[in-house]
Order: sequence, then C-alpha cells, then structure tokens
Amino acid sequence: MACRGLLMKTEDLIKNCLPQHAKHALANPACRTSDSLNQLREGERSLRNTFHRPHTISYRLSDEHYLKAIQEIDGTGLTIHEWCRRVVLDKLNQEYRLSKNEELLFKQFVRSHYLLANAIQLLAEDRLTPDEWKKLRTFATEKIDIIATRSLAQFSTLLH
Repeated sequence: MACRGLLMKTEDLIKNCLPQHAKHALANPACRTSDSLNQLREGERSLRNTFHRPHTISYRLSDEHYLKAIQEIDGTGLTIHEWCRRVVLDKLNQEYRLSKNEELLFKQFVRSHYLLANAIQLLAEDRLTPDEWKKLRTFATEKIDIIATRSLAQFSTLLH
C-alpha cells in the first residue's frame, strides 16, 4: 500500500509537468497511445532524477580484512554495516551519533568529571559538607543528560 501511495503522489506530480495530451491519456486509459505512455515514462524518469535518495555504497573485503573489521566491532553493539558507515563518516569529519554503549560510557565519564571538578572546587573553598556532596551526586545522576549535552557543546566549540 505504501508503494501505491508513493506512486500516486508521483503520478500527481508528473501530471503537472506533462504536455496536455499526455495528461489526457493518463486520465483516460482508453486514449493511451504508445507516444503518450512514452511521455508519461519520460516525465516519471525526469521527476525521479530530481529527488535525491540516500546513496548505497558496497564493496568487497578479503577474509583477512573482514575478520579484522569483525574483531574491531566485537562488543560495540554495532553491525558491520553501522561500523563501516561510522568509519566513513568519521573519515569525512562529519558528526554521527554515539552507539548506546558509547553514550553510556561518555555519560559516566562526564558525570565523574563533573563530580571531581566540583568536589575539588568545594574543597578549595572549604565548603564541602556531606549534605553538599550528596546534593552534588544527586544532581549529577538526575541531570546527566543536561551535563553531557553541555559538555559536548563545549568540546565541539574547542574543535572549531
């Protein structure tokens, strides 16, 4: 059904770009000639060329390289396809999302960094109390998403 809906939308778009007799042939199946059908097909081809679809890249690897890639992704939770895509995007210096495992590790690292930096500051100011430390730990646990987002933003400004 989804494909049929897409075809209908494509047909509606083609109708707007076709000569009058091709539009008439599209609306009246009995009036269709080989010329009008060819014009319909040509209109559809030119319309398809205006829409950009994601590109697929495929290639072959030797057994040795494939095994190295499999060993590299072992334990990451990524498929070979996802890992290869990330390698290409990383090489092109484009951003990509972290895997679930990477995001978890990043958040734990950022939380530890946040706690350590704030604890040292409070110690230096002689204001670190058990209650203050508990508040800091609770905040770092509950607001880790905010802390991680701010850390990523701060880091990305340093890179550019």
